[in-house]
Amino acid sequence: MRIVGPAVLFCVLLLPACSDGKDIATSPIAVENAWLRIPPSGLDKTAGYFQLVNRGDNHITLVGATSEQIRTIEMHTTIVDGDMMRMRRLNTVPVPAGETIRFEPGGMHLMIFGLSTQEAITITLQFDDGTTEAVPFEWKES
Repeated sequence: MRIVGPAVLFCVLLLPACSDGKDIATSPIAVENAWLRIPPSGLDKTAGYFQLVNRGDNHITLVGATSEQIRTIEMHTTIVDGDMMRMRRLNTVPVPAGETIRFEPGGMHLMIFGLSTQEAITITLQFDDGTTEAVPFEWKES
């Protein structure tokens, strides 16, 4: 029985060396306040908003978003062109180290097309280094 204690301690100390490096607590990416605007009755389009925080020391780039419950998700920004507000599609969104990027009404947002449900929605954000972040989105009135 005396060997069990040191053997367990050895295994616990060895675990960090065997880790795959995907410890959630140390992830440089944090997504906060993720929500979807409730669309008008009968429409399958809406917008998604959130804050993307880069807590790391390296620049990251958001390159896309997907969901099994949504046909297409595009990243857009809103620009003022004379007296008109227009949306422009974004292929990438850079997130400098230590910065927070806001997807908010009147600015950058996810444009959701082909929404199949108003149940719980999870959207997976995709980054240029191949990492992903699955994010639950809440429904809210505008």
